[in-house]
Order: sequence, then C-alpha cells, then structure tokens
Amino acid sequence: MPDEAPTPAASSSSEIPELAVVMPVFNEQASARKVALEFFTEVENWTERFVFLALDDGSTDGTPRVLARLREQLGSRFEIIRHANRGHGQTCLAGYRLAAERGIPFVLQVDSDGQCDPQYFFRFWRLREKADAVYGLRTRRDDGLRRLAASMVLRAFLLVGFGAWCADSNVPYRLLRTAMIAPLLGRISPTFNLANVALALLLRRAPGVRHAYVPIRFRERYGGEPSVKLSLFGRKALELGRELRAMLRGGRSACLDKGPLATDGWCASDSLRQEQSARPQKPVCLFLNKHATMGRPAFLPRAPIARDSFHHFHFAPAHPAVPSEPELELAVWQRVGPAAVVVLLACWTAYSVVASVTVWDS
Repeated sequence: MPDEAPTPAASSSSEIPELAVVMPVFNEQASARKVALEFFTEVENWTERFVFLALDDGSTDGTPRVLARLREQLGSRFEIIRHANRGHGQTCLAGYRLAAERGIPFVLQVDSDGQCDPQYFFRFWRLREKADAVYGLRTRRDDGLRRLAASMVLRAFLLVGFGAWCADSNVPYRLLRTAMIAPLLGRISPTFNLANVALALLLRRAPGVRHAYVPIRFRERYGGEPSVKLSLFGRKALELGRELRAMLRGGRSACLDKGPLATDGWCASDSLRQEQSARPQKPVCLFLNKHATMGRPAFLPRAPIARDSFHHFHFAPAHPAVPSEPELELAVWQRVGPAAVVVLLACWTAYSVVASVTVWDS
C-alpha cells in the first residue's frame, strides 16, 4: 500500500503551527470520529495554531471513510496520512518525524480508542514551557486490573533492568518538545515494537530534559482491540529487553528512514556519541524516589554521594574512567537484567493463574 502524503491545501499555510496532534489509527471506525472531534474542539479552545495528524496505519475496516468525512467537516487543519501497517509505536514516530520536519515546536500524542480524556489537555498545555516531556500518569484506569498490573511490571522492568525510573513509559497521552525528541528518533530501529517505551527511556537518560506528569483517569475503550494483547505480554517483554539493549548500544540499523533526521550518511546516534565524547565527563545520576533506600551495586565505582532537593542521588566520578551512561545501563542490564526478567515473568505467570479463576470488576 503506497503512503499517502497530506493534501497540499493542508501544508500551504504560511504560519507554522505551534502544536501537532498525532493520533495513530488502526481499525477504529467505532471511535475515531468521536475522539477526533473531542480533541479538535478542546485543542482549539487553547490555540488555533495547530494541525491534527490522523495517521491511518493501514486500516482494513471503515476507518478511511470516517477520516475522509472528518476532513470535509474540520477543514485543512485535519490531515490524513495513510501508510502500510507498521504498528502503533512506529506510526507515532512517523507523526513525530513529520512534526520535526515542519518545524512544529510541540507534539501531542493521543490514541484513537477513546481512553485519553481531552479534559486534561489544558494541564499538559500549561506545562509546555516548564517541561520538555509531559506524560499522563494513569492513576485511575477503567480498562481493568490486568492492564494496571502490566504497567506496574513494565515500570519495574525498566527500573531494575536499565536503571531508569519511567513512571508511565507507554502512556499514549503525552506532550513533547520537538527539539528534544528529534535527535533521539534516529536511535529507534524501524522494527522496534514498543517505540513509545524506547523514546521514554531515551528521554529519561538524556541530559537536560525536564519531565513532568499529569495525573489522569484512563477511560474504557470506545471500541476496537488493544494493540498489545495481554496473552502476548511475556514474549513482548523479552523482545523489549533485547531491543532496548540493541538501542543502547547505538546500532546503525536505526538510520534506515530517509529524511532530515537521518540523511547524508550519518546517524542521529553517531552524532550524539560524538557530541558526548567532546563534552567533559558528567557525574552518573541515578534517580530514586525519596522514600527509596540507597544501595550501591558492586560494579559501580566507589565515590561520595550527594543528594539535591529533587532527590537525585549523584555518584561523583572517582576518576576520569567513570563509565558513560549507556555503558552503565548496559552493565546494569548484563548483571541483573536476565534475573529480573525471570522474576518478573514468574510474577506475571502467577498473577495470570490467579486472574484466570477470578472475575475482576473492571
């Protein structure tokens, strides 16, 4: 299926929008219209300088007809980009890249299944100058306890396996500063499945990125099917671990996409490595919750510990040979990652057995 670019009328405006709303869509004919109208109206209350990008990931139901009618109703600010199926995460990245190519400073990602509530948008929008990555934090979920448990396991997986605290790494409700994510997009392989998790991990470990969270209620789906079924969670967890390790090694396979973010024979990850090698070595930083206990893994260099007011614990470099952040995270994974995966999968298996004989009130 050939990719379809936005119509010329939609991109001919002389004024660059300040926000791109990215909504991936796959077989969501039951919900796409309602969700698009909800967010289009809410965003319009706060800024008129926006473009709504509906990225159809090769839908096979009546979704294309629904989007076409929305285009007629909402006008040139509603754009439809249709491509062959590549998965939810990669479709989101395609929207991010399009926003970066157009020079749009902010990008808002929402899903088309109705779980993201537009009433929280103003809280994201008013934090745009104070934070570079604003995530929804799903404190209440109407989609069942199993999904909540899956998010908790993922959070522990990233903390134990990669030393990164990502409160809700796969949440589909996020506002990102395009200038911060653009250099990182080239590091994510075009075959990476849970690309949103990869981007959240890269942003967490990138220097100078400010994070903020907005507590949200995650609604029940209007229709359609989840992109990742719970029955495949164990296999996806193993795949995620392998893909994250490959990404942190900085492989060149992430540079297959052609465009301003990966052209002229260079890769974004190569550029970042060259930049980091030219900078003075910075202290290694490990984020911990203020109630967490402090322990030093055996392979970390012995060094004094300082704590700032934001409860970041810094290992001051004891000598110039302190490992870089990618090396440190790979060392963490190599030492404790496999055992962590086994423990987490065992916990998930036990939970699944209990859940199979329990009726959840969701």
